[in-house]
Amino acid sequence: MKLTVIDTPGFGDQINNENCWEPIVSYVNEQYERYLKEELYVNRKRRIPDTRVHCCVYFLPATGHW
Repeated sequence: MKLTVIDTPGFGDQINNENCWEPIVSYVNEQYERYLKEELYVNRKRRIPDTRVHCCVYFLPATGHW
């Protein structure tokens, strides 16, 4: 099993966080599209590089205050 960790520094740090998740969602969708595209080839590679995101972890401040 290969695990890749992707950091998103500064995510949610702005005063107005409206639509701040869009670049992350776009990246996740792009990785799934890339994998599906490789998987649909008739003569596909023996090992398709799996760059999909399988888990997202979001940490909240321990105080509960922003």
